Amino acid sequence: MAFSLVSVFCYAQKVTTNKIENGVEFFATDYKDMKFADDVSYSLQLFTDGQQSEYFVILCSEENKVHSFPEDAKLLLKTKKDETIELVSLFSSIVETAENEYQPTAYFPISERDLQATFDGIVKVRLEMLSIDKDGAVFTDVRDNKKDMGKDLKKMYEAIQKQIEKNKEIRAKDTKATERGGSISEDF
Repeated sequence: MAFSLVSVFCYAQKVTTNKIENGVEFFATDYKDMKFADDVSYSLQLFTDGQQSEYFVILCSEENKVHSFPEDAKLLLKTKKDETIELVSLFSSIVETAENEYQPTAYFPISERDLQATFDGIVKVRLEMLSIDKDGAVFTDVRDNKKDMGKDLKKMYEAIQKQIEKNKEIRAKDTKATERGGSISEDF
């Protein structure tokens, strides 16, 4: 029993950011390292106004590495069903971290349908990055045949969905309390 609790704890994803700004709700999950590239990690983010939703796979490179994401970088995901999902970054940036270092970041929009297609598993990942490697090349095509980030994306998606339901419950309670009226000191 203790083993199963530890397993769940180690692999659980959580929503680290949930805020509303200008009527748009934003959710972001923990970052997870890619197995094929220790210096690249990914996260899932959702922006929604309640009517429309947009998911993003966010890739971040380790701080101060000698690579970045090119404009319109591509991320190819091959699913276990042999479907290739091609994502093109909406934008790339170099973000200054709290430690005054710089972290290359790319934002890849993904439809909910394509996101769900990854849940059975991803068998190959290909990522375009600009870098200077040991051979002096300026372009890197990273491949991996073993990493299965689809299951991680599923856990991230489920964590966001769980947070959305939790937020709905809180809003329903707030609405009910407001409709009921009463004084501020009632039930204090």
